[in-house]
Amino acid sequence: MANSAPDPAKPGEALQKTRLLVIDLASGEIRDLHFRSHDPEAGERYIVRLQWTPDGREILVQTVPRRQNRLFLHAIHPATGAARVVLSEESSAWVDSRPAVRFVGETRQFLWLSDISGWRHLSLVDMDTGEARQLTQGEWEVLDVAGTSAERREAYIVAAHPLPEHRSLLAVHLDTGAMRMLAGPGGSHAGHFAPTGHHYLHTHSSLEEPPSQHIRSVDSAAAGCTFSVGTPRANPLREAGLETVGPWKIFWLETEGGRRLRARMLLPPRLRTERRHPALIYTYGGPGSQVVVDAWAGKRDLWHRWLAQQGYVVLMVDNRGTGGRGRDFLTRPAGCLGLLEVDDQIAAARYLQAQPYVHPERIGIWGWSYGGYMAVMCMLAEASVFRAAAAVAPVTDWTLYDTIYTE
Repeated sequence: MANSAPDPAKPGEALQKTRLLVIDLASGEIRDLHFRSHDPEAGERYIVRLQWTPDGREILVQTVPRRQNRLFLHAIHPATGAARVVLSEESSAWVDSRPAVRFVGETRQFLWLSDISGWRHLSLVDMDTGEARQLTQGEWEVLDVAGTSAERREAYIVAAHPLPEHRSLLAVHLDTGAMRMLAGPGGSHAGHFAPTGHHYLHTHSSLEEPPSQHIRSVDSAAAGCTFSVGTPRANPLREAGLETVGPWKIFWLETEGGRRLRARMLLPPRLRTERRHPALIYTYGGPGSQVVVDAWAGKRDLWHRWLAQQGYVVLMVDNRGTGGRGRDFLTRPAGCLGLLEVDDQIAAARYLQAQPYVHPERIGIWGWSYGGYMAVMCMLAEASVFRAAAAVAPVTDWTLYDTIYTE
């Protein structure tokens, strides 16, 4: 059967028109709510997120205009279509759509992630008044809300805390903002919480440890009451004959221009300072991404370790525009994709050239998707630095990409 769905609009083309419909499951009636954004300058717009409130009284709708510099959270009555704005945000660069909001039990309070303070933090919002109270603060970012407990008045969050590569699991009190560490710092931690919020499935990994899972209590006094999920498997590094490679070194790379970039490096196990080793940079570099994360990276990481075993130096750097370092760092490339990010990867290559154990004329770069685009752009911008580049599935013509990403 042929696919009748329209192709996504390309940059400069008119956006597909969208409608908001409600289906009555009992009668089968379909109602058009004739929804219009309350953004007076919206023009063409995207509907980026839909969800019901827990009591079913309203539909929450997130919209952004085509320019994507404002975000509106609307509450709509499903029977009448009456709409109101719960909250809105604006940025001179762009605003990111938010995940589906998480309500606190059966209350009319929900949790909202916002970088309006300059760093992405957690706020508690009153559904009826729109009043927001920021719960976390500091030069670090909340990445996700993993769960809540209305009884304990706590939210459970995953945060790039205290360093950008960390994925720490923390409990935040909804009344005082007091925080306590459930798991971390160091490595990557995630939690899938029971509806009561008393216990959670804890998943942990690091660059040197594959994922493992345990059932844990959120009560710090009962933190030892855990048990493993599944049967522990053999270390894949040992299975692949790579146990002598590593560990990864995570550090601040300072460029010649004084910029501080988070980086990770893997050296050959038999590094000889009198020998000049070839080096390979792996990049992604797209907005909000990170390649410098202390988490198990799967088969791609095994391949990089094999390269190190063969004598290569492997380097990854999070350039300007990547995540975990605040809104200013994230939005630097706004309106000029492929310039600042490429400058930072070239600076990383120059850092390698300055190391006594790296062959300055044998540095390559590779990436996939946006990383493929970066590899091509780096080679075009500074071929004298890179001996070779490999671009997998790169964006080679922005006019052929979709509007919501490109514009």
